[in-house]
Amino acid sequence: MACTDEVDRAIIEELHHAGPYGMLPRDVASRLREYKLKPWNVTQRIRRMNKKLDRLIGQKAAEKVGKGWALTTFLRETWGSAKEELVNKIVKV
Repeated sequence: MACTDEVDRAIIEELHHAGPYGMLPRDVASRLREYKLKPWNVTQRIRRMNKKLDRLIGQKAAEKVGKGWALTTFLRETWGSAKEELVNKIVKV
């Protein structure tokens, strides 16, 4: 819901593999070399995804952990859920 393109999906995927401690933006950018991202671009994309998801359902996609970013517990718990399941879960809460 928050991802607008394959680059956003790749960033979220990298943060998912990083676990609850997250990754620094420079590490995400270096792992996604094919997209020619700079660390600043990674941070800006995460902020944009957070803003969009917050506007849609009132949740964030990632949170700051020290100087890095990690997926929120909400996103880790709903990983792999279909959009319809996610919307139904949020409406019930």
